[in-house]
Amino acid sequence: MEKLITENIVEWFYECRGSQYGYLLLNSEDSNLIQLVKDKLITSGVICFKHNRSFKLASNDRQYKVYLTIAKELGGSLNFGELKRIIKDNFPNFHFDADPTEIRRYFNYMQESIALKEEKIKELNEGLSEQDEELKNLNKELSILTHNYKKQHKKLETEYNKALRKIKEKNSNGSWDEIIRLVLLNKIY
Repeated sequence: MEKLITENIVEWFYECRGSQYGYLLLNSEDSNLIQLVKDKLITSGVICFKHNRSFKLASNDRQYKVYLTIAKELGGSLNFGELKRIIKDNFPNFHFDADPTEIRRYFNYMQESIALKEEKIKELNEGLSEQDEELKNLNKELSILTHNYKKQHKKLETEYNKALRKIKEKNSNGSWDEIIRLVLLNKIY
C-alpha cells in the first residue's frame, strides 16, 4: 500500500449531547483555521458559543485537539446532515472521522480528477499544435500565392509595356486608337 499523504487534511467529528447544542471536534490547533470555521458556521446560521482545547475522548474513542460548542441560530442542536453539508461546502480538506481508508479514497478520487484534467489539457495542447501546424501551412501557401501573384503581375506589366512600345513605334504617324484601346483594356482588368 502506498504511503498515505495526510497533510492539510483535518479530521472532524460531531457529537450532539442533548437538544440545545452539540460539539464540533477538530484535529487542528491552527487558530486561523478555527476562526475560518467559526466564520463559515456563522454565515451558515450556526452559533459558536466557545472553542477550547479538547481533553476528553469523543464517543468514537478518538482524541481531537479542539472542540467548538455550536447550536442553530434559532436554537437547538444541528443534526449531523446539516453540519456535514456546511463542512463539505466550505472545507474540502475536512474529513469526518477520517480513517486511512477514507483518506485513500479521497486521494484516489483527487488523483483521478487530476489525471482527467491533465488528459484534457494534453488533448487541448495537441489540438492547438494541430491548429498551429495548419496555420503555418496556410501562411506558407499564402506566401507562395502572393509570390506567384507578384511574379505574374510583373510579367504582365512587362508584356504590357512591350506591347505599348510596339504600338507607339507602329503608330508614329500620330494614330493613337490602338494605344487608347490597350489603356482602356488595362483599366478594365
